[in-house]
Amino acid sequence: MDLGPFFGPPSCKSKRICATILSTRSKQATLRSGRPPGARYGTPSTTICCCRSPLPATVSDQWTPHTCSWNMQLLTNTFDGQAVQAITSVQPVPNDQQDILRWKPSRNGICTTKEIYEHLSAQNSIQLLTRGWKSRDLPPIIKAFTWRLIRRALATAERAARYSTHIDNHCSACGAVKDDAHLFFHCDLPRAVWFSFTPSIRTDNLPHENGVQLILRCFISNSTSDALFHKILFTLWYIWKARNDNHFRRHTGTPMQVNTTVAAHIKTNTQA
Repeated sequence: MDLGPFFGPPSCKSKRICATILSTRSKQATLRSGRPPGARYGTPSTTICCCRSPLPATVSDQWTPHTCSWNMQLLTNTFDGQAVQAITSVQPVPNDQQDILRWKPSRNGICTTKEIYEHLSAQNSIQLLTRGWKSRDLPPIIKAFTWRLIRRALATAERAARYSTHIDNHCSACGAVKDDAHLFFHCDLPRAVWFSFTPSIRTDNLPHENGVQLILRCFISNSTSDALFHKILFTLWYIWKARNDNHFRRHTGTPMQVNTTVAAHIKTNTQA
């Protein structure tokens, strides 16, 4: 990527001009100049002083021809000793390909809306997982369930139906696709459970995404108390158990039963 000429005309009549070498190993990257000594440039960068002008247009112009090594004689004639030391500390990359802008969080270096979404979701997930995993008051089964839930590793009908045409991915209660968001927040049972939760939560205002990362961030923050955080995780676990009881044992649980069981488990876990 050609960022333009290395240097413009000096901003003063001094024989020494100040430039900035970007912290890059690219062949085609450029330098900037025209600012007085000590001026701050975009980081990361190194401020250097030049002894003469005009100066080379690109970084590769300061290499020995047909090589990827610095031309020490040219550098010595162009920059002072401190600048030469700063420049030569940058290791050139022996590559003739055109420069590209690479977004590090992406595997292929391309920045897309999907990659940004997954990157931000992963950050939120890591914070929730770290908080849950470090808690000494949560039983191991709740920690393992939380990890599987946030990492989208639960065996839901929607997820299992991807691998078998014999599995119906629709909810038996309402006919909607049974993904994580529907299973834990948008179906009739979880809607009633969360509405009777303390504090009450209206799930119709929550996102309808396939996953619970953004949904949990709607009512879990750094200021959420540990007691409330644990209660939310216990509630999610018992919603999961109630849905499994309905699917495998044909037992239909009620919101009151879920909330009562959550309160009893928390009390037992606290007294243990």
